[in-house]
Amino acid sequence: MVRLVQAGYTDQLLLSHDICVKMQLRRYGLNGYAHVLENIAPMLRHFGVTSAQIRTMTVENPPVCSLSDRECGFSWRPCRHENQKKSL
Repeated sequence: MVRLVQAGYTDQLLLSHDICVKMQLRRYGLNGYAHVLENIAPMLRHFGVTSAQIRTMTVENPPVCSLSDRECGFSWRPCRHENQKKSL
C-alpha cells in the first residue's frame, strides 16, 4: 500500500476492513472495528504515508466507490470523483 501511495494512487485506494464474526470484536480479545485506525494507520505513518493520505483512503474515497452488478457478478467500479463529491 505504501508503494501505491508513493506512486500517486491515493485517490484510487480504499483502506478498510470488515468484521464478519463476533470473535473479531474487542470484547472477545481481537482488535475490533478500531483495527485500521489504531494499528494500520500508525504503521503507514511510520513508512511515510501522511495523515491526509490516510484520511483520503478511509473517509473521502469510500463514498465514491459503488458496487455494480454486471455480467459475471459484482465488481467494484469507481464513480466520477468530482461529480460524486458534489452530490454528498
